[in-house]
Amino acid sequence: MKRSPQLTRSEARRRLRAVQKQIAGLEYLCSGTVSYQTRRCGKPNCACAADPAARHGPYYVWSRREGGRQVNTMLAAEVGPRFERAAGNYRKLRDLLHRWERLSAAVLLPPTGPKSQPRRHLASKRKRGPQRSRP
Repeated sequence: MKRSPQLTRSEARRRLRAVQKQIAGLEYLCSGTVSYQTRRCGKPNCACAADPAARHGPYYVWSRREGGRQVNTMLAAEVGPRFERAAGNYRKLRDLLHRWERLSAAVLLPPTGPKSQPRRHLASKRKRGPQRSRP
């Protein structure tokens, strides 16, 4: 979404409804990433011991953080693609939530422009003591 210098409230509301509709359309969510890995079985006579192209797999692996620790879970081939979509949905949700936040601010904040009242910074309301002269 490009930032426009003069986003009207009605346009921000319209975009906000579109973001909410996209969020409602997401099905499954999971954080982390899904990757493919090949493995060596450890048997000295197996082809995977000598030839990296003959390794076993590929297997789906779901990696994420739980309780501050890295957790890897091997996934069955039939659920791997679903986890990939769920991880993509999670990233998309984060982006949509950031967009929702910016659009909400555009709707809630008073307009700024040549006809609007200038906003004073909170620090300018502070009472200041007498200025001391420096020697």
